[in-house]
Amino acid sequence: MHAESIRWGGLVALLGLALRAAAGPGLSLEEAVQVALEHNRSLRLLEIQLEASQIGVSQARTEFSVRLQPAGEAAADDQGGQSSAGVAASKKQGIGATLSAEAQWSRTGFSESPDLYRGVVRVEARQPLLRRFGSLVNEEPIVQARSRVQAARREVELMRTDLVVQVAEGYEEILRLQRQMEFDAQALKRSDRLLRLTRAREQQGRATRVDALRVDLQHGENQIRLNKTREDLEIARAAFAELLGRDAGEEIGVTNTPLLEVELPGREEALSLALSNRLDYAQVLADRSDAERGVRIARRNLLPDLELIARYEQSGEGTRSSDSRDLDQDAWFVGLATDVDVRRQGEKLALDQARLQGETALQTVEIVRSGLRRQVQTVLAAYERARRETLYAERNYRLAESRARLARRLFEIGKGDNFTVTDAENALLEARNRMLVSQADVTIAAYRMLRTLGTLLEYPADLKPPPGAEKKG
Repeated sequence: MHAESIRWGGLVALLGLALRAAAGPGLSLEEAVQVALEHNRSLRLLEIQLEASQIGVSQARTEFSVRLQPAGEAAADDQGGQSSAGVAASKKQGIGATLSAEAQWSRTGFSESPDLYRGVVRVEARQPLLRRFGSLVNEEPIVQARSRVQAARREVELMRTDLVVQVAEGYEEILRLQRQMEFDAQALKRSDRLLRLTRAREQQGRATRVDALRVDLQHGENQIRLNKTREDLEIARAAFAELLGRDAGEEIGVTNTPLLEVELPGREEALSLALSNRLDYAQVLADRSDAERGVRIARRNLLPDLELIARYEQSGEGTRSSDSRDLDQDAWFVGLATDVDVRRQGEKLALDQARLQGETALQTVEIVRSGLRRQVQTVLAAYERARRETLYAERNYRLAESRARLARRLFEIGKGDNFTVTDAENALLEARNRMLVSQADVTIAAYRMLRTLGTLLEYPADLKPPPGAEKKG
């Protein structure tokens, strides 16, 4: 079986099988899934958190946006006064360089001499050469913010997947309880008819008091069972309504659907699919990449700070305001600046910590890979068991139904006893419940298998593990 077959299986699971048996009013599985994905409150909360993390990327990018800083000052004392005004603009580059330009005008007043006016226009460039050089260090806040967004997106997609499985489980539970109520009502009607017949036989002397009490007990148990099933159905509907983002008191019905079956892949193919599609595996791979990048940055931080500075300015000054605008004087400067902590104790400890985090991330990847192999084997075995068990459960139910029908018929014509009838009814009850549970288990096991393989929903390609990840140890 090829990967495309599994993806088609996931699509079928999501749509809830377009070819479904029409069975009266109620939500189809397709409709229930769509409602849940649109209105589930927990999913909406997670989507809001995703929006918040996306804002974090924009905040990190502001480090490299143009900054405008107006400045002004005015002061006076007994010797005179001073005032100034100016504006500065700067922009940081991804490699660490900072370009800035500044224009400033000032006036200094003297009580016993003419005022002095001064104007300056300055351009400056600063470029780190060692520790803070390059995009690896300077763009790390943006990279981390993007990584958080990717993690949040994966979390949303994983919750959507889990939500589809939960909807399928809740849907099958309601469907099972609806059918069980029908069976319980039929069983109660049969036991009532058997009780009346047994009492009549008792009055005729053809049945004992023990026979009547046995049937009466079974009739009471059937009534209790019907009441319990009704209560369980109300609880299941309330939980299902909450899952769909609706009011818990809203009564939700479901329609019958055929069993969801998908073709089983081989174990190695299934594991390859999981390693190519599982978002939790993609996340631990991303965490490992982040940790490896953290080690490189920690090594870079061991280098000293060395910065190249280049500055050029033009200025003008005089006793007239127009003199400050002449800018007839110029000056330039080129130099190196450094700030060195010779011992670098904090940086060395940070490197040790980064290495440990890298080793932790590497071990986590191996643990997740091992866990995926176990999960794949488990869900494949569970799905295969559920399919086989359903066949036997349906066969046993038909046999139990035939036996109960025959026992009732023989008792009605006087050729059997009610003990045989009650025993057959109990066997029918057990076989019926086993059949309903096994039928629900097949669909649920199929959904769980597709979720484990990562093919239940089609994820965005940039959230999946990188190509070839399934082959890496």
